[in-house]
Amino acid sequence: MTSPVSGITEITEIDKLEKILPKLQTQINQGWPGTPAFTEDLIFKVRVKQDGSVVDYSPENDAAARYVQETPLVKLGKPIADGNSAPTQEPLALYKVVFNAPNGAVEISPWRGWQN
Repeated sequence: MTSPVSGITEITEIDKLEKILPKLQTQINQGWPGTPAFTEDLIFKVRVKQDGSVVDYSPENDAAARYVQETPLVKLGKPIADGNSAPTQEPLALYKVVFNAPNGAVEISPWRGWQN
């Protein structure tokens, strides 16, 4: 499905999203110390290739923008500058990644939820 919001071909099939998610989770967990200095949840939109590699990300709340440097996302992908992202022909999956305060838990789910 081509997304009018992101201008990419978006992966929306549940089985593909389920296969990509653990790959993304492993990368984030490997780079995440789990002891945050922030006191608010950090919410990001993350675009991921089918192999699980992060293409780019965007902070979705003020806390995420302020504390992005404390997350592993800065080492995994590039920030989406002002909503303009690099064009790609490869289909991408969109995920919502939440770094929870104060416990440091990480929640990852498809950006549009688990749709049928």
